[in-house]
Amino acid sequence: MSTGATGTLRPGLRDWLHAFRLRTLPLAAGSIVAGSGLAAFDGAFRPWIFGLALLTAILLQILSNLANDLGDHVNGADNAGRVGPQRSVQSGRISAAAMKRAMLV
Repeated sequence: MSTGATGTLRPGLRDWLHAFRLRTLPLAAGSIVAGSGLAAFDGAFRPWIFGLALLTAILLQILSNLANDLGDHVNGADNAGRVGPQRSVQSGRISAAAMKRAMLV
């Protein structure tokens, strides 16, 4: 996190990458790759469809991860007794307002 001109903490790239939960992205891409493999086997593979589908799947997974982080914070699911890695909003690395803005982008 970096400190802005107003003295407030702003999330940095590392904070956002943590919030995106990059380790979940291969799961999102798996079905696209498998389906594209079947299309290639059938002679119907289209690179632009593959690229667009892959990009869509990855962005939807990131959006889902951000929404889950925010929702768990709002509903109180992320608390001191939570098992596992700290989430971005829970830990204060990213504010709830910043998370909402990121989800709109």
